[in-house]
Amino acid sequence: MTYTTHTQLYQQRYQQLNQCLQRWEKQFQDKRNHTIQMCFENGLFTQNFETLDFYFTEIHRTLEHLSQLQANDTEKAHYLSEKIINQCAALREALDRQFSTPTKNVIPNIQNYTSREVLRQQIHTLPPRERLAKYYEALTELNLKIDQIQDRLAICPQQEQQHLSKQLEFQQKRRQKALNAIENLEEYLQRS
Repeated sequence: MTYTTHTQLYQQRYQQLNQCLQRWEKQFQDKRNHTIQMCFENGLFTQNFETLDFYFTEIHRTLEHLSQLQANDTEKAHYLSEKIINQCAALREALDRQFSTPTKNVIPNIQNYTSREVLRQQIHTLPPRERLAKYYEALTELNLKIDQIQDRLAICPQQEQQHLSKQLEFQQKRRQKALNAIENLEEYLQRS
């Protein structure tokens, strides 16, 4: 993938994320000064128990950092994309709890707007042995995520358990896909 293609994809994703966030802000225009009564996971936002406007500003700041990255800085782009996804998911959960207003359709599957696609395409163009190493790295990350979710599930309040259980199920499915990909690639390498 060329530098120009990366840049175009990043710009397109940035615009899509920004448009989704603007639609979301419009939906909650009348609640922007309300304090969100939730303690967020460390690293998502700089403060807890702030106004909705504060959290929108934080997400915009992360989005702005993403837009300023160089196209070849895929690791930072992936990190910031994940952070935006997590910020939006956490804020969506808080808004659903506090205002009992479904927000799930306002930001449609934000994961589609990340640089994950770029990383996936890059990995699939690697030679098989290098690709296998990347698959193992991804499997290690998934195992860590699963462990973290399981730890949080063990100590979280009753109302968060359903959400965490869904996250756990999703990550376990991703883990199984990774294991299948590793197995298939190892079989291919043994035959060649």
